Amino acid sequence: MLTKGKIQALKSYADKKERNKKNLFLVEGEKSVAELLVSDMIINELFITHEFAKKYEKELHTCGKRHAAIEKWIKPQMVEIGELNKITNLESIKNVCSAIAVVSQFTREEMDDNKIMEIIKSEKVLILDDIRDPGNMGTIIRLADWYGIGYIFASIGTVDIYNPKTISASMGSFSRVQVIYKEIKDILKIANKNKIDIVASTLKGQDANTFTWPKNGILIIGNESNGVSNEILREVRNQITLPSFGKAESLNASIACGILLDRWNR
Repeated sequence: MLTKGKIQALKSYADKKERNKKNLFLVEGEKSVAELLVSDMIINELFITHEFAKKYEKELHTCGKRHAAIEKWIKPQMVEIGELNKITNLESIKNVCSAIAVVSQFTREEMDDNKIMEIIKSEKVLILDDIRDPGNMGTIIRLADWYGIGYIFASIGTVDIYNPKTISASMGSFSRVQVIYKEIKDILKIANKNKIDIVASTLKGQDANTFTWPKNGILIIGNESNGVSNEILREVRNQITLPSFGKAESLNASIACGILLDRWNR
């Protein structure tokens, strides 16, 4: 049984300052934790129901062996769904949460200019300009995973990847897609210097359906309300738009991103 103190400690990870201070974050819900078990991420604490333990017995065994190999032993603590419901901050999984994990934040390689150039020259890359909604952020990470995009560069003002709603919306894809927070102008400077194609999603660009997409390069998705900033657009040659056939004013950022990624991969 979880103590009140433990429940409060776990709930505190919803706060960005608290999780960054401890270099930890929460992963909540059956699907996300199940994906976590087969990733290479380090689990510090694991709280699961008996039903979850039975359903994912093989994955739990593999995860235990992986942690033991680095001398990090974890012993899942069996709890009831009611106890987990007291921890989760996500309304979407209230009353059905069967697993919660405390996880070490990512250890990312240093990204110097040469490494950035290598990535954006040889792969399809997303850049997020000030995405603020954690649900959009998580969905975009999931879309990137679906379309085989391994790197997302995000502006400093973009929502934190460790936000519980971002982690939940990514449905485990957070463990496979690297999100690097960096000044966008610095990345575009490298791209333009090396003549790498940059495409920005705007409301007044070329038709995305007839646009000649580059094999690799950068796609920029802008803020939900304001789009891609003018400061960034000054560095971009190609602006594209999804043509509207109805009366909707605009598309949700993650929906637009998904359609554009599909066009790019065709």
